[in-house]
Amino acid sequence: MNSYIFNFKHFLITFFIIIIFLVSMALFMIENFLSSNINVNKSVYDYKSLFLSGTAPWVALGDSHTANSLKSSSIIDNLGYASDNLESMSIKSLHRIKRHKPKGVILQATPHIFSFYRLSDNQEKKTEFLTNNDEYIFKFLNPINRPYLLNYLKLIIKNKFLSNSKVKKSLKLNKSWDEKPLSAKNYETSTRIQLHMPISDFKNHFSLVTYKNMIDSTLKLNIDVCLVRYPVTSTYLDKTNKIELFNELNTTIQEIAKSYDINFVDLSNSLEDKSFADPDHILSTSKETVTDLVKKGCKINE
Repeated sequence: MNSYIFNFKHFLITFFIIIIFLVSMALFMIENFLSSNINVNKSVYDYKSLFLSGTAPWVALGDSHTANSLKSSSIIDNLGYASDNLESMSIKSLHRIKRHKPKGVILQATPHIFSFYRLSDNQEKKTEFLTNNDEYIFKFLNPINRPYLLNYLKLIIKNKFLSNSKVKKSLKLNKSWDEKPLSAKNYETSTRIQLHMPISDFKNHFSLVTYKNMIDSTLKLNIDVCLVRYPVTSTYLDKTNKIELFNELNTTIQEIAKSYDINFVDLSNSLEDKSFADPDHILSTSKETVTDLVKKGCKINE
């Protein structure tokens, strides 16, 4: 056998063994993290419990903007979940209405729910997990956890290899949005906006029909609907205000609200930058403030 071919095969075998070993180690660390992290497990199963048994008169649907902005209470069941798209919102809304009809639905009304990355995401397994009693042998296989495996791995590495306080301080891992330099703010915001960019043909896309149908079918069941645009930083708002697609979608959503004679609550400019953790997510300390603003705007009585 040619020595070159032999060496190349040896290299490939060694390479694949190393890759398999590294992937196995990564999954082992993630599984251990998920199994031992009480907060992660509690968050997932508390959410599932709320979804399956919540009885508040108002239900909030959306992605992390909704999840991070509203406090669940006896008045509002916050069913917002990170990365939820229109399909997930629609399925969750239908499931909740059939199980326990609410008085009203708070529906997220932000342009990025019409972005390509959101619309193209298949979330069927995630909603199946929420609507049945299936369990997974390994927690990293849970469709709720799968989108965040890389984030979990990064967190594990930071905790394990960057434990030195001086290193953490120099890298400023936990810096709040208001404390970051302008260059960092601009970069993070621009990157975020590229991801959030609505699809160019949204007016003729099925997603807009889905959105309208959610509103229409809910109202026909004598359930109130309130559309909410959640707070973002001044940097995010300034940049998106200069992009025609964002403006067109905001106008379209307002027109939809007007055509159905429902409340549209625009909170995009309602908080100072010190209230944010990143370009478009508020700090937990501002949650109560936003919840009160939503209640007032949606005319939700205690």
